[in-house]
Amino acid sequence: MTERKTGLIVCLLLLSTVVGCGTTTTPQSTTTPAATTSPSAAVTPDATTTPLASATPLASATPLASATPLASATPLASATPLASATPLASAAVGSLKKIQGNGVELSLPGNFEGGNPSTDMDAIANKLKAINPDLEKGLEPIKQNPSGIALLAFDPQSVRSGFLTNVNIRKPPVPPGTSIEKLMEAASKELSTQFDVGDKQVVSLDKYQAGRIVAQPKAAAGKVKQLFYAIKEGDNFWLVTYSTTASEFEQRLPAFEQSIRTFAVKS
Repeated sequence: MTERKTGLIVCLLLLSTVVGCGTTTTPQSTTTPAATTSPSAAVTPDATTTPLASATPLASATPLASATPLASATPLASATPLASATPLASAAVGSLKKIQGNGVELSLPGNFEGGNPSTDMDAIANKLKAINPDLEKGLEPIKQNPSGIALLAFDPQSVRSGFLTNVNIRKPPVPPGTSIEKLMEAASKELSTQFDVGDKQVVSLDKYQAGRIVAQPKAAAGKVKQLFYAIKEGDNFWLVTYSTTASEFEQRLPAFEQSIRTFAVKS
């Protein structure tokens, strides 16, 4: 028997293409990890009301290339100047494991799986298929352009919540000389059309400065919550997106904030 669970899919956008969603098969007990904390009772999103096109803004919701011209972007009054950027406090959570991406690396809680779609697509696909065959099918758009995503990782245990908690990193094209504040202005304006944008600030990581935005896709009716970091590395920006259910967001936030401090660009 199948049931509609739009959240049971890796929330990714590649350019304007969504990793598909729709009817999925309930994961078998032999492939779904057993040790997990039961998520609070969450209403399963409806496929017609929760299109994942607005559940994860990688390119269409925050196409940072088209989010410019920056001059026309609405000023972000709450953006913190870099000189006084808020240090991001580290949180003591469980041990992390390093996941290698294309030109970047990021450490995540030990139960996460993932890698570099350009070189690890088969392994990623097999792991998703073991959780649920429909998840593996949803990777087809990414397989067509795997280099568009530098790193993809997910928590297999989260599938029980009806949404696969995931992290992805990409390197959007941004004009040279773009500041974090200007990028935040553009991204915030773009996000506001499809998202309820919450906290916005500039933060100081161990090695980098970054813009940080918390937002919820309007189409998900409050069921999905995302944490975005636009990390400045020279004239480049790396967009790191953490996505999970709104009911689990606060519980997972310390791990996300510890994880982002491990972000590193590989030479």
